[in-house]
Amino acid sequence: MTHRKGCLKLTAGLWACAQIFVQQAHASPARFTVDSAQTQITLSGTAVYSSGFGQLSAPISTQAPGSLTTSYDGFIEAGLNGSLLQFPGGSAVAAQTNGTWQPAAGGASGSAPADYGAKVTIIFITLYAAVRNIVLDLASDPITLTNGNFASSNLVFVFPTNSPATMDYNDYSGDQGAQPIVGAVTNTTAAMASLTTTGAVQTLTIPVSMSFVVNAAPPQNTNFNGSTLFFSGQIVANRTLPPTITSLLVTNHTATVTVTNATLQAQLQVSTNLSTWSGAGAAVTNASGLTIFTVPIGTPIGFFRVEN
Repeated sequence: MTHRKGCLKLTAGLWACAQIFVQQAHASPARFTVDSAQTQITLSGTAVYSSGFGQLSAPISTQAPGSLTTSYDGFIEAGLNGSLLQFPGGSAVAAQTNGTWQPAAGGASGSAPADYGAKVTIIFITLYAAVRNIVLDLASDPITLTNGNFASSNLVFVFPTNSPATMDYNDYSGDQGAQPIVGAVTNTTAAMASLTTTGAVQTLTIPVSMSFVVNAAPPQNTNFNGSTLFFSGQIVANRTLPPTITSLLVTNHTATVTVTNATLQAQLQVSTNLSTWSGAGAAVTNASGLTIFTVPIGTPIGFFRVEN
C-alpha cells in the first residue's frame, strides 16, 4: 500500500491535502473475526475395529444430545486485491468447548471438557472418544470473486504439525490412547462461499466439508484401528471496513471532507507532518450513507485522516 497526496492550494502558502491510499498489485491484508453465533461445525464419521470376524466399522454417535456440534471463534487472515481473494495462512479458527465428555485427557478413564464427545459401538464393545483443542488454519491460491461468490473447494483446511488438536479414546477393555489430528485437506463441499458488504461491514461465509483420518495410537492393540472424522457446517466471519476519504472540497475557506465507512462518532484529524495528529474540530453529518466533515480553514493544513 502506498500513499498518494491530493492537495488544493487555497492561498499563497496555504494548502489543504487529503491522504489517499492507492492499492498496488499485491493483496491488502484483511483480518476477519469469526462470528461464533453463526459458526457451527458438526462432527460425524466412522470407527474401525479388528475382530475374529475381520475388520468391522460403525458410525460415530453422540455421547449425549448436542455432543457432536459446537461453535467456533477466532479469526481468518485474508488478502484482497480487486476481484482476487487469497487465504495466505496464519488463521486460527478455534472450536469452543461444548461439554464434558469421556474419556479424560490422554484417553484416561473419566471425563474432561472437550470440543466434541463421540462414541461408537461395535459388537459388544463401546468406544468413547473426545476431540479436543481444534484450531483450523486456512490456505488457498488467489481466488477470483464473481459477484461476491467463490468456490469453497478452492480452500484447504490445515491442522499444522504442531497442532494441539487430539482425539482421546478409551473402550475400557484395554484400547486407549491419544492421537494428534494433523494434516491438510481440501474443502469438498459444492456449495459456494461468499464475500459480501453491507454498509461498513464485510462478511465472509464459508461452507465446510472435510475429513481427516485418525489412526490408533501406536502400538495398536487388537481392537481399535482408527477412525475417519468428517467435519461439516459453516464459518461466518466479519470485519469493519476502514474509513476512506473519497472527496475534499474547499469553498470560502471551509473544507468539506466526504468519507465512506465512518460513523457519526468518527473524528477528522489533521497533521502537517504525517506524524503528529490532532482533532480538526469539524462538524459531522450523514447523508446517503456518507459521513461528511465540515471544518473552517484558518491555518495551513497538511493532511486529513479519519478515525472511527
